[in-house]
Amino acid sequence: MGIACRNRGMTSTNTDAISPPPTTPAEAECAEPARQSRWVTTAWCAHWFLRMFVAGYFFIYGWSKVFLLQMGTIDYPESLITVGEKSPMGILWTWMGYSPTIQFAAGAIEVLVGLLLLWRRTAALGALAGLGAGFSVWLLNMTYDVPVKGLSGMLAVLSAVILIPWIPRVFRFLIGAPVNRAVLPNAVPPEKLRRVTRFFPALAAVCAIALPFATQSMALSDYGTEDEATPLAGVWRVHTDSRGPAENLAEDSRWSQIAFGRRPATGPSTSSPDGEPQPQVVSVREVDGTLWIGTYSLRGEPGGDADPTVDVTLDAKLGGDTNLGQNPDDGGDAESHDSEVVEESFTVSLGGDELTLGGDRTLHATRDTEGEYLFDKGFSWSGKPVNR
Repeated sequence: MGIACRNRGMTSTNTDAISPPPTTPAEAECAEPARQSRWVTTAWCAHWFLRMFVAGYFFIYGWSKVFLLQMGTIDYPESLITVGEKSPMGILWTWMGYSPTIQFAAGAIEVLVGLLLLWRRTAALGALAGLGAGFSVWLLNMTYDVPVKGLSGMLAVLSAVILIPWIPRVFRFLIGAPVNRAVLPNAVPPEKLRRVTRFFPALAAVCAIALPFATQSMALSDYGTEDEATPLAGVWRVHTDSRGPAENLAEDSRWSQIAFGRRPATGPSTSSPDGEPQPQVVSVREVDGTLWIGTYSLRGEPGGDADPTVDVTLDAKLGGDTNLGQNPDDGGDAESHDSEVVEESFTVSLGGDELTLGGDRTLHATRDTEGEYLFDKGFSWSGKPVNR
């Protein structure tokens, strides 16, 4: 049974001045809503655009972490770089790259923040989560000297601005006061127009999820995965070199360690024609302490009818502000790469943990288990803790 609305045109037959009867909830529903001012509509339109702006940035950085693109994953060539040789940002990237789970979780939180900001009903929760996520990223950027300090700080501040309309309710909740249902203005006041725009958050959410997956699928089809390891993948310690030593140890360019990676050096400048092996990352430590980064291509398989060959190209030295692993053609800074390039080709003889590289010079190496310790340690619930 319903309660009919009072007729606003009726007059009381009682001429006494009495107080009007209290309005019941059913009668309150019949009241005409107050007209929304243009200033309120403008403010909520700006609030909506701000939510979409912040959500877009969280989607960009979130998906880059979910797909392990921002920090990537660590590989054997990085094991030749000592802690003291790394930059603060390099330490952070190595930490995040070693634990894909942490990187994925951080990205998933940022994607969730973006999704929550799309709907007005969940915008307050998204703003709270965005404030926490943005502040955490800003703190890491400040302490590890990551360049985008201003952007991460801006996302945290803008998340706080988005939260402003709900701050009184949050405060009442924190002090234990009753919190009524929120009645917020509309960014789109016309009812007929709202019938169309109400589908925007769902459509935007579908696009925000589908487009990154489609883009990543196309990228994987073009460049393959990062798990196509060659038989050479690992860290090798060189014991003999047919090339004689230099008179001065500081000028001895013989190789003392080689780390063949399992990750392809993907990108337009390193993609190979059909039938050619995909170049992969390699690092070389010389006797004089110089560290080189480059690529290698293995042709053939060890144990086949013919000896396989490996082509090594070293085009970046560790030193100063060098961004290792970034080719100038891939968006890296060309000035951070040394003009000298080392190119050598070897025949490969591999037997267990013994490696022989032959050519203009001959190198004999064995697998360096200490250099691979970080990759081989693994995880266990129990056992003796190792902190080294």
